[in-house]
Amino acid sequence: MSRQPRERVFTLSPVEAWLAEHDEKDDDDERRELLTGLLVKTVSAPLIRERHVKLARRLLARGADPNPLKASGYGSPLHAAARARGAFSLDLVEALLASGAAPNARTAAGAGSKTPLMVAIEALSLRPSRFPALAVIRALLRGGARVDRICGSEDVEMRMWRIERLRPEVCEEQNWIACRDTFDCIRAAGSWKAFVRRPHVDLFVLRALVVRGRAKTRDAGLRRLVTLPNPVLWRVLNYWRATS
Repeated sequence: MSRQPRERVFTLSPVEAWLAEHDEKDDDDERRELLTGLLVKTVSAPLIRERHVKLARRLLARGADPNPLKASGYGSPLHAAARARGAFSLDLVEALLASGAAPNARTAAGAGSKTPLMVAIEALSLRPSRFPALAVIRALLRGGARVDRICGSEDVEMRMWRIERLRPEVCEEQNWIACRDTFDCIRAAGSWKAFVRRPHVDLFVLRALVVRGRAKTRDAGLRRLVTLPNPVLWRVLNYWRATS
């Protein structure tokens, strides 16, 4: 029996060297397709390291498409990054989102019609404490991921319930509990944006009470903060991570 040719292993060094020699942004469609293919291979690595993130950023800056029409059966580059394989997965997800990756793209129907959020939830259920799957989930939510229809027609609550039925032990994991609490709070607030702005609203309520003399604080810094004019206070709060 004749041997089948072994598939060539994708390595980063040749791509890094090629990019170093051609540092201009490519406008040629064929070249962009090549860059996009390299991006897909980069983000699909079994373990994401810092080199993968740096290379992905360079490819995106050169014109690689974060939403290729000819995505693999598993989905878009964001789907691959959402698997949270490695400590630098969060950086990779954020780089893709910053470059315009669609947060609600879907895999093919034969692959479950999943969004990147569904992929990240599955990763969290398998590795609750090992890699930053919970941080990836929150990054996707900040980037516009919806909590409805994340897998076919099912919403996030239904999918998490199904996972808990299959693997009851996951219910004891701290990160899984935190994830479920996050989704519960989003539902209660009405949206991710409303959820993350709730502490800001609470601060404005405190400000109103202090200004009217109905609340007092011995913290001089806090008093200066809550007595700032509304436009100035909002500008200060814009630096708060939760507003991003």
